[in-house]
Amino acid sequence: MKKSFISRYFENKSGEALRKTITPDWRTTEGHLKLLNIPRNINSVLEVGCGIGRLLKELNKDIPVCVGIDASKDMIREGLEYCANTNIKLYKCDGEGDIPIDMNTKFDCAFSIITFQHIPNTDTVKKYITGMYERLNTNGILKFQVLKNDEFPEKDLWSFHPIDILNEHLQKIGAQNINIEETHRWVFFTCEK
Repeated sequence: MKKSFISRYFENKSGEALRKTITPDWRTTEGHLKLLNIPRNINSVLEVGCGIGRLLKELNKDIPVCVGIDASKDMIREGLEYCANTNIKLYKCDGEGDIPIDMNTKFDCAFSIITFQHIPNTDTVKKYITGMYERLNTNGILKFQVLKNDEFPEKDLWSFHPIDILNEHLQKIGAQNINIEETHRWVFFTCEK
């Protein structure tokens, strides 16, 4: 059985040791933001797998409401310090697909990047996708990334989630304008509510 990515890399670390583990340098952040291409003219965003909130902290310069969830209690603890002088809200989730945010709270965009490959169960990923979608405003945007195929060297830690199954799931929950873009190693899904 795979050892949890969270327990292997994040739990029981703090401060600089934890921050070095997640490489929160600007080049990495800038690259992830460029890949996501989140519109900056929106008012609210939800991130699943936010870590310490490095992407949210940058997005919060233009987007007033930024909320993140993460399964690592240590990431959330560090994130509360890292984002202390912002209005970003961070919450610990159970890692099983539940989003601990009231269903009446809606967002213009919900996203997840460099997260779903750390979740071993495709049903859990689908549950997160549904939760993100349900918390979108009408015409809201959902974006997430997964591995392109199951040929990768990190098999002891990472998991592949079949693209066709995720696409079918998006159709089932009513997602509109589904776009699937493949890159060298990743697949990016974008859709609207």
